[in-house]
Amino acid sequence: LTIATGPSGGTYIQIARDIQKVAQKDGIKVEILATQGSFDNMVLLGDRKVDLAIAQIDALGFFAKVMKPQGINVFETIKVILNLYPEEIHVLTNNSAINSFLQLQNKRVSFGPKNGGSALTGEALLEAYGMKVENFYLDPKDALEGLRKNQLDAMIFVAGAPVPLFKNLGSGFRFVDLPRDDALDKIYERKTLDRTLYDWTIPTETYSVPSVLMGRDTKDQLYVQNIQKLILSI
Repeated sequence: LTIATGPSGGTYIQIARDIQKVAQKDGIKVEILATQGSFDNMVLLGDRKVDLAIAQIDALGFFAKVMKPQGINVFETIKVILNLYPEEIHVLTNNSAINSFLQLQNKRVSFGPKNGGSALTGEALLEAYGMKVENFYLDPKDALEGLRKNQLDAMIFVAGAPVPLFKNLGSGFRFVDLPRDDALDKIYERKTLDRTLYDWTIPTETYSVPSVLMGRDTKDQLYVQNIQKLILSI
């Protein structure tokens, strides 16, 4: 079974390696494919180039919306087969004047790699709040450097907290509050980033999105049996 994951330094690839180790004990061979992230994974899964994909649940909704005009019902072919863990939406700034996401109107914001999960969630936030920003699509490490050099006003990174990249940021950095929104409440769970996760932060209201393991809906009995074995293994 081949699993589409995400960039080589991300959480998805680590989760996939853990799945690979567990599956190996039960004689199930799992191959890991590094990708750009959630949207790429949906495409690969839909094109039958991989057997499984790790993605944020909101990415599935976004992918379905993109494919609908082409007459493709994504929900008929792609199914969630296992919930993994919640991923927090981190919006980070080092500008002391910015406390709320709404203050990022027309500001310079990095969304992570294009078509990655963070970028898709970032677009959902802009749509829900009716905002426009100057979009950048930098790797999280480069975005952090951009903040330090005042080339950016904020960065969005969706990942399971605590994120190692944000562990020892020191003074000057802060997370940005995401105001409560009815449309977002339908997709995401409310979450507080606090000192139990990052010892330097003040409590900040945000949302979290579930990450899931997805597979294909198929009548291929061998595929179905292998997936069942893998789920029992995990």
